[in-house]
Amino acid sequence: MASTHPVARAFAAMLEQKVAVLGVPGVAAHYTSVCPMVGGSVGQHMRHSLDHCARAADAVEALLETPAAARRDAPLLQYDVRQRGTGAEVDVAVAATEARRARADAASTEAERVALC
Repeated sequence: MASTHPVARAFAAMLEQKVAVLGVPGVAAHYTSVCPMVGGSVGQHMRHSLDHCARAADAVEALLETPAAARRDAPLLQYDVRQRGTGAEVDVAVAATEARRARADAASTEAERVALC
């Protein structure tokens, strides 16, 4: 079932766009090539972006696990928690799987998340 909450819809759309980009014919041939202007590859950018999605989802999970009275003081976002050189950085199929998994995980607990908003 598609979400009616705008934040949940935007999160889902962003992950679906990642899967669509990863499905573009020929993307695998250039996925690990480093662009000299930015000093990174499409794969590195995708991994970095998926890291941020995961950190946002982690923050929501932390909110769900924190008693309401303590939520104001709960540390929410930890963007410095990441691993470089993962499979998502070098393999299009791994990155697509991670994006699909993040989308499915978001959908599975959406009712709880929307209740917080």
